[in-house]
Amino acid sequence: MRPIRSEVDATNVLQITKFSYVKELLEPQVLSSIDGLPFTTEGYERAKNILKTKFGKEMNKVVNAYVSSIPSLPMIYGANPNKVSQCYEKLCSSV
Repeated sequence: MRPIRSEVDATNVLQITKFSYVKELLEPQVLSSIDGLPFTTEGYERAKNILKTKFGKEMNKVVNAYVSSIPSLPMIYGANPNKVSQCYEKLCSSV
């Protein structure tokens, strides 16, 4: 769960906000394991424990796959709206 810790947990925001960020990063199958938890500090801590226990290193693979796809996006030269749109779609799906 290192990417979540480095990307979300290390930020200087309320734990409830961190919980919201984590939920946005998760795929539906993973999200379902924490979806019923309350938006509280305790809920966030329980979610981290569940994710760490249940998914552990696999979670790293999912997040790393998305993060590593960002640098591989093509460079866009000139004004080509179609290429910009394609790049934007790929970037949004990775983020």
